[in-house]
Amino acid sequence: MCLPWGSNYLSDKAALLNARGARFDSHPALGHIYFTSACATNGFEGHCRIDQNAYALAGYTPELMAATYATLIQLYLDAFPTTPITFEMHTIFGRIDLWEALWAVAEPSHRVGAAAWWCSERLSLRGNETVPVWQLTQEIAASTYAVCQPVSNFSNDPWRFTDLNLNPPLDYGTETSWDSVTPRNQRIRLESAQKSEPVLLIACPARAGSWRDDQSRLDLNHSLLSIEP
Repeated sequence: MCLPWGSNYLSDKAALLNARGARFDSHPALGHIYFTSACATNGFEGHCRIDQNAYALAGYTPELMAATYATLIQLYLDAFPTTPITFEMHTIFGRIDLWEALWAVAEPSHRVGAAAWWCSERLSLRGNETVPVWQLTQEIAASTYAVCQPVSNFSNDPWRFTDLNLNPPLDYGTETSWDSVTPRNQRIRLESAQKSEPVLLIACPARAGSWRDDQSRLDLNHSLLSIEP
């Protein structure tokens, strides 16, 4: 694994981004690009599930990591001066200060947003990697945009997210409560229409780095339902 703060990594990352930005920035088929770092143990998802002690031996400190992420997002902004940039957040070693540092650099551009593919209600309310970043995710959604995936869109078995011990309880039914005759894809769409999800808005990006007004913000459940198979 490369070290995100390593000079060679940063140099190569900048060269890669600049080459891709020169070719694809403002391309009409490019809706947004994802922010990634060397410490992303599941693609572009923003967690770093490695041993913290070993990472510390390699030079990690929370302050260094936060400064590095601020540097990295600036590389993206410079390489893609018009394309929206999206990053996903989880805590890293229980901390969110690196995301706060990244957002402090990114917010003035008005074209950086957050992805929260974990944002089913249960995961948003519980989970030591996601709960601490939920407030920041909502702040980013209010400022620019956030992309969220409701329960029904990433699970063929939405009933497994039922949790009657929460306050208020979440009731997505049980497997046997669904009509087994109804085709699976219809059941999923039916669940989307009937069950409520967290209130999170998405702003649709316009080109040239601007954002449409608040009237174009769509309820996330309906917007994702309309564009995802």
